[in-house]
Amino acid sequence: MPNSFQTRLPALDGIRAVAISLVLWQHAGILFRASGIDSSSAFWRASQAGWWGVDLFFVLSGFLITRILLKGSPLLAFWRRRAARTLPLLYVYLAVAAAYGLGGAFAVDQQPWLNYLTHTANLHVAGNGYGLPVFGILWSLAVEEQFYLAWPFVTRWARCGIAWVCGALILLAPLTRWVVYNQSDRYAAFHVLPFCRADVLAMGCLLAVLFANPTRWSIVVRFARAALVPALAVLGAVTYAALGPWPIARFELLWVVVGYSLVGLSCSVIVAVAAASGTASLILLGNPLARFVGRISYGMYLWHSLLALVIAGLPIRCGASPRIALWVAVVLATSALSFYGIERPWLRQKLELR
Repeated sequence: MPNSFQTRLPALDGIRAVAISLVLWQHAGILFRASGIDSSSAFWRASQAGWWGVDLFFVLSGFLITRILLKGSPLLAFWRRRAARTLPLLYVYLAVAAAYGLGGAFAVDQQPWLNYLTHTANLHVAGNGYGLPVFGILWSLAVEEQFYLAWPFVTRWARCGIAWVCGALILLAPLTRWVVYNQSDRYAAFHVLPFCRADVLAMGCLLAVLFANPTRWSIVVRFARAALVPALAVLGAVTYAALGPWPIARFELLWVVVGYSLVGLSCSVIVAVAAASGTASLILLGNPLARFVGRISYGMYLWHSLLALVIAGLPIRCGASPRIALWVAVVLATSALSFYGIERPWLRQKLELR
């Protein structure tokens, strides 16, 4: 079992690979439609369950960021590293997306660029809906950036009570979703507002607090391994629910209030098992391919929707499978290039300035 001072947990890169694969699966509907596949087909409907890949990202972010903060990293250094990690590629992506829009794909002047640039895209989505797939994906990045800004203060001001704060957020977020669900006329609001999703992030944060205590972590690992099958069953049920008539169950009140927390808890179980670095998790999630996909997953998240629209518009006649295979290959190649050409050099440059 890894100790609390271990800096790298290989299987967690594999968790990123699983999460981004789910996101791509969900948004493959863009190519299904371009290939003339009926949206009522079972495969297309099942892909809508890929939304919980974002929840898996949230749990993982809460876990990793809290581990960093618990080590006592100075706040300015933490924020500088986060900025170097996320902002350069985001702004490159926005520039490329704007250029794509200027080519006639969409009205560039009608986009809320200020929200995109200031990491408040989720607030725009809450009031106006997801909009274009090219920019709709930015809501989750906005939630993460808001988390990066606020959570360091909590870890400093409530250092001895972080677990209690996590517990409070886990309990209050479902109530917040219930209020937002009943007060907002936009179904997206309860899915994208930060306090509505705080429970999933807090679950990852709580795992990090427990990870720092070997005795408590050993108990967590035993529980997580015992709960792994039920957790996978919950996520399987989510996939099955997506096969029902649209809108799927995740937009019903009971599911919004309770189901989202169940999905977050299930994702937390998976992250805990992976963090324990057992033999099976290292084979499945810590292998070189999974770790490579995990490392470039941020770029994959940014580029995949734009590239799906580009490939969907190609004047080629082929079925969905060849088109999707081309899309995945281009997403991987583009993300690898952006990782080695933008993300990693920028991060290294900023760290050398310390």
